[in-house]
Amino acid sequence: MNHDFLEISPPTQTKEVAGKLSWDIHFWLGAETSQDEAGAAAIKSVELDDQLGGAPVQHREVEGHESTLFLAYFKSGVKYLPGGVKSGFTHVDPDAFEKRLFHVKGRRNIRVKQVEVNVAVMNKGDCWILDAGKDIYVYSGSGSRRTERLKAVMVANELRDEDHAGKARIHIIDEHASEGLVNKFFEELGGGSPDDLADASVAGDDAEHERQEHATVALHKISDESGALNVVKIGEKPLRQDMLDSQVDMEVIPGSAKSGNTGREDIYDLSPFVNNECVGWKCQLDCFLLDTGSAAVYVWIGKGSSKAEKIHAMDLASKYLQEKGYPLWTKIERVVEGTEPAIFKQYFSQWKEPADQVGLGRIYTKAQIAATMASSSEAAFDVCSLHAEKRRMLAKNAGQAVGFMPDDGSGKVEVFRVENFELAPLEEEKYGMFFGGDSYVLRYAYGKDGRENYIVYFWQGRESSQDEKAASAIHAVKLDDELGGKAVQVRVVHGQEPEHFLRIFKGKMVIFLGGHASGFRNLRDHDTYDVDGTRLFRVRGLSDVDVRAEQVEEKASSLASDDVFVLEIPSDTFIWVGKGASEEEKEMAKNAAGVVSPDRESQVIAEGEEPDSFWTALGGKGEYKTDVGIPEKPLLGPRLFHCILPESGKLRVEEVEDFGQQDLETDDVMVLDTGAEVYVWVGEGASPEERQNGFQMAEEYIRTDPTDREKDSTVIFAVKQGMEPEAFKLLFPSWSDMFWKEQKSLEDVKQELDEINATIEE
Repeated sequence: MNHDFLEISPPTQTKEVAGKLSWDIHFWLGAETSQDEAGAAAIKSVELDDQLGGAPVQHREVEGHESTLFLAYFKSGVKYLPGGVKSGFTHVDPDAFEKRLFHVKGRRNIRVKQVEVNVAVMNKGDCWILDAGKDIYVYSGSGSRRTERLKAVMVANELRDEDHAGKARIHIIDEHASEGLVNKFFEELGGGSPDDLADASVAGDDAEHERQEHATVALHKISDESGALNVVKIGEKPLRQDMLDSQVDMEVIPGSAKSGNTGREDIYDLSPFVNNECVGWKCQLDCFLLDTGSAAVYVWIGKGSSKAEKIHAMDLASKYLQEKGYPLWTKIERVVEGTEPAIFKQYFSQWKEPADQVGLGRIYTKAQIAATMASSSEAAFDVCSLHAEKRRMLAKNAGQAVGFMPDDGSGKVEVFRVENFELAPLEEEKYGMFFGGDSYVLRYAYGKDGRENYIVYFWQGRESSQDEKAASAIHAVKLDDELGGKAVQVRVVHGQEPEHFLRIFKGKMVIFLGGHASGFRNLRDHDTYDVDGTRLFRVRGLSDVDVRAEQVEEKASSLASDDVFVLEIPSDTFIWVGKGASEEEKEMAKNAAGVVSPDRESQVIAEGEEPDSFWTALGGKGEYKTDVGIPEKPLLGPRLFHCILPESGKLRVEEVEDFGQQDLETDDVMVLDTGAEVYVWVGEGASPEERQNGFQMAEEYIRTDPTDREKDSTVIFAVKQGMEPEAFKLLFPSWSDMFWKEQKSLEDVKQELDEINATIEE
């Protein structure tokens, strides 16, 4: 129905996030709904909201532009029918019919809309269903994908069973259909032929909204004092939680029917809000509005807000859309203080979570965190139960690819450096020595479950040229091809190495400044830039097997109180222990000093007790990072996105809400974002272009991601359907390795339909 409002049934979506229940309430507005109905929908939603303690996130949905969360509730798709409540809920007589044509659009969340029965409305890029009574035809445009065709058949099955009591035959019309069946379809349609269909390009992209750069993300304080909308910009990214202020006020016009009271719902009549008007009120509700550009508009109010204030907050957001000239279907969500969802918090770089929700900025499973620990005996712990020091070490040293630990790093490795855009093998004695001005490719093999498994890492130095970085990615693909496409490909960026990558080098990984072509050699014959015998290294790690030392600039500002550094000068080697460094880090630094400054005794000095020679080597005392502790980041969970590469070549992504394994589309490329890393999952039916551009699609996604992350250094994994690593599987609520084999093919579905059709009388 397209001119009524509807609260979904069930009206709320309840889910558990980080041990707490949360709810979503949606009110849906048809394209032709009246203002009265729209206002009533908002009021009824708030009443339901109050029954749940005022905690739910409230969503305004508009026909044709529904959120992915709303669409996810309807596994068979959303159907738009003409008319309203009186015409839409009438009894269907299976023996009587009116010929109908339905447009089926979408790869994941499908929308089904009844259209004019005419070939002129059709195109080659989508699927169409013609209900001709005893016969239902599913016409698959030549540009439609396998998954779209399967879902069109699913819709046709529902039409047969619900509207025709199971007594209609379903016919599939595609490239393999007989000429007679094709002619019969167009005869029932009233004329035309396949050549009369418009090209697929007129169908548009199946993703309704384009993911754009969030350069316009801004927080505003809004009110409508004196009847005019007042908008004050509070700030732009990076945003902080303390920018939000929960103070709200409703002032009554003197002499109004309810004047002199507090403005709470038990005193005021809500009827004025039905028509979005304020009668007898001076509407002075102050609330905050987060404008994310094309993605959504979020209106935030204090947790003590009344029913009237909650309704008025949504009204203010609608006025804001009009003031900005945004489309009226722009998504509006109302969130309440203390119950903000992750999709709202992702726009804030600083967010203090409740004490019982302590994490590492992301929600991880026990198995994921346990994989980062050196001892298997710690596999049963929960990260929230760890003492603060351990959590801090995890946060600063294990932030990348938590849980990706396919083995203990003892497999066979080959290391290549990109030289003149080709791969040059390194001598084994130089394994673990990397240079920030270069890029490398590693081929790693290990045995598991009775078979050989492969990982191809390509490591890109911070100062490596773009051409060298591109060459490393190309060679990673070539090595994967040589292995029959069986490898997991991993992009690793200087300073953001995954735990497994580090363990390959058994605590002896060193990243030097400069590159192999710099022409300088130091005292220990390392191929690195050094002219005065002075070098400074930052040492990080969780254990002696994953420690790495990274050369940094020889100046005081490179130091940090929560780390350990090794300073080598011509006459001495110092191990500088910051006030926030742990005993474990101190021990690891001693081992690292033996690697970067061999054949020399190291002198341990504590922060604040440095000799003059220490500061002289760094060019004198200066300011450096002295704060320690776990950064206050919003606690976010993993998110799955469906990537679409249309003919225009501009990437579009659509989030999959409450995802599971069944949401991985085998015809496409999906992006799974854990925050610390991004997985690119390539379905078996993905096009050659999508397969080739998987990493570029992930990089484009990261570039437009609104969260506060180091966009150029995020670890990216490319995994293929059927060869997913355990770390990837752990991110799903459940996983079955037999899932793909048990799925019906399009040919299986066709055969089943033929068998059913044979049982239906002519």
